[in-house]
Amino acid sequence: MLLAPLFGQTEPVWPLSCKPQLTSTFGEFRVGHFHAGIDLRTPDGEGMPIFAPADGSVVRVRETPWGYGKVIYYKTTDGLTAVFAHLSGFAEIIEEKVNAEKYKNRDNTAEIWLKEGKMPFGRGDTLGYSGSTGAGSAHLHFEMRAEMDKPINPMFLGYFTEDNLSPTIRDVWMIPRSDDSHIRGRKSPYKLDTACNGGETEIDDVILAHGLIALAISISDRESDENLNSYGPYIIRAIVDSETTYTFKCDTFAYSHTGEIGLVYEHGLQEEFSLRRPPFRLERPAVSTLTMLKAPGSGLIDVSSDTVNVRIEVEDFIGNSTVILFRLASEIIMPVNLEFDSVGSVLHSSLEVSDTVGLKAIYYRDEEKFRIAVPTSEIPIKVKKGWQAVEIASRVSGATVAIWRPETECSISFSHRFFGAEAIVIGADFSAPPPSLPLLKREKYSIRPDKRVDTSFAFRVFDPEPGENFILAVGEQLYEFQPPTWRFENNSEYDISGGWRIEIPKRGVFQPFIASDSLFPADSLWPERIRIDPPGVVLDNSATIFHDTTGFGLEEGKLCIIRLWGGDSFFVSNTLDKKGRLNGKIGALGTFALAADTIPPKFNFVTFDSSNVTGVLSAGISDNLSGFSREGLPNSFIDGVWIPTEYDSECASLTVDVDGFEAGLHWWKIEYADVCGNASVDSIRFVRKEVGK
Repeated sequence: MLLAPLFGQTEPVWPLSCKPQLTSTFGEFRVGHFHAGIDLRTPDGEGMPIFAPADGSVVRVRETPWGYGKVIYYKTTDGLTAVFAHLSGFAEIIEEKVNAEKYKNRDNTAEIWLKEGKMPFGRGDTLGYSGSTGAGSAHLHFEMRAEMDKPINPMFLGYFTEDNLSPTIRDVWMIPRSDDSHIRGRKSPYKLDTACNGGETEIDDVILAHGLIALAISISDRESDENLNSYGPYIIRAIVDSETTYTFKCDTFAYSHTGEIGLVYEHGLQEEFSLRRPPFRLERPAVSTLTMLKAPGSGLIDVSSDTVNVRIEVEDFIGNSTVILFRLASEIIMPVNLEFDSVGSVLHSSLEVSDTVGLKAIYYRDEEKFRIAVPTSEIPIKVKKGWQAVEIASRVSGATVAIWRPETECSISFSHRFFGAEAIVIGADFSAPPPSLPLLKREKYSIRPDKRVDTSFAFRVFDPEPGENFILAVGEQLYEFQPPTWRFENNSEYDISGGWRIEIPKRGVFQPFIASDSLFPADSLWPERIRIDPPGVVLDNSATIFHDTTGFGLEEGKLCIIRLWGGDSFFVSNTLDKKGRLNGKIGALGTFALAADTIPPKFNFVTFDSSNVTGVLSAGISDNLSGFSREGLPNSFIDGVWIPTEYDSECASLTVDVDGFEAGLHWWKIEYADVCGNASVDSIRFVRKEVGK
């Protein structure tokens, strides 16, 4: 239902005078938060007038180089608050007040709160001008809020455009969620390539699986062939055997819950398969309070006996929809023990002839494969001269259930990774192919591995215990592996590898999970670093990571903590506590290291020395690591007098407005120190031209 009558008008006043064209919609994925409004294309780039949607008044104005950049909060007489972000400038009355605040505090940022009604505007009045501050490219970010903390989908107020295209379901992921679960014989997540768009698409093949299975989907949506921008979904539903198990609806949320986006998207899949964006998770965590999740229940599918019918529906706001239907059927795959009788050169098994239905047997000779007829009385299997191996597998899924090879000497090395909060992946790599299929022993199940190659196997273990000791059985030979795991929970602190320490606040996590840490030596690219798994888990509130600085011998403030991600490094902190430890806040786990920042920032003047200037001075600025904080923006001086400087964080550029200066020769000096205290000073001369000359 549209809420436009709240404005007392039949049609909304769009904030731009051009034909509206959306570039992003409400509730889309952003790193660490949901997109709280819609983005509108500004065809003329910067400087397009922004209009008030109804009678009301400005209640807040803010200007910083980051986030929303220059932003106006405008409360209408109907009680809603409109937000206009990434502006290039404000209406004159607002601009004067912001500049006065900057000069008063000698600060390049400003934030002003106003009482409702103190700075009134009428419906359609100009509030500011389109820009790119805090964003990198020119567009208008537009929000409507029922309360300051509660954005609502502007489409409910009539801010939507013509849309004649249905969403596209690109991929459907099926993810095991228990030790006995698998999809098509494998314990790892399975991707169903779909790329269906509009109408209903039914997958003919029945997908064999077993146990608890979660779903995730990758979605894109466009409104027309002319607009190439891709949007997020409005509604997603999962229906299993006629019961709605999951519903997500992009209507409204509270800012205090926006961090729960880490529970809505599959960051573990993104990490494991190096996906550009995390798929949408069709699973409702019990701890979530997000109002956009509507259906009760967990969303998990239990594939234990009968065939399960799954229907996934995706809709845009206009009602264009795409549906995919598929079926899951249970396939129980149990490991099989093969014992070699050297007297008769035969392989014995507990399999009855009836048990071999659905299995296939293969023997290897001279690196080639040969089939053995199954089911038949060929169990026991007569091992003939020259056979290098025998493998029994599922005829349908190909999952290996047994291996036999002649006994051989081999060693084993273990590894482990977390790709999400639910499971640990244990790798077992042998120096030579093992004589039988390795099995991981747990209390309820012997976990069958995914075979990577003949010498490499992966086990996916769910709900591991902190410090759990895993037993790997290769025939009668047992191997132990105890990865460094610990429970990541609220109000806890841990000393971990390499002199690192992490402390979790009282409301640090949405729910406890098992974490692990691994230390990696320095190499040609990076210094010694620690990886804290699982990297895809987003925290409810920031944890604090520490490292002792004893013995580093650097000037105070030069040593810092950095995060390594995607081949890049990102500054975290250079703060020291009373114990002399480096410490910094982190909102997610990942890979961290220590680094030294001793290089000062560099300036690149776009305005050349002694050049003629009419209105704006500009310069590029770069820093190799720590950059600068909100408290340490570059300062500009014209003829020794401080003047506000605008910094574009995306383009790394500085601009200074000198429009009000007298004609003649002037000096522009820039002073800047990065967070680690490395300082730079530079200056140039310029000639302020007289207007009209």
